[in-house]
Amino acid sequence: MTTTALTRVLRAEILTGTVPGLKAWLVRAGCFGLCLTAALFLVAVRLQAIRLRYEINELVREKQAAAARLSNLEVERSALGASNRIEREARRLGFVVPGRDAVVVLSD
Repeated sequence: MTTTALTRVLRAEILTGTVPGLKAWLVRAGCFGLCLTAALFLVAVRLQAIRLRYEINELVREKQAAAARLSNLEVERSALGASNRIEREARRLGFVVPGRDAVVVLSD
């Protein structure tokens, strides 16, 4: 049998499924491919979960820093808004309490 005739016979056997052991080989290859795909999917999901965990931790740290900054700003606002401090600062800048004749009341 020549090479081309053998090739034709093998092609015909493959197409008709009469090659001995081909079906079992295809089933094993399909199972292997399925297992490999599942394993790669699980690795991808695991990597995504790890990346999201790092991102969540970073956001928690940012939230804690923002809360600390907010607390500091509230303390600073209270200190700057105290009436005795405002009065002391106004006197330092040269402001004086106006007399009765210096106050003008506008009506509607």
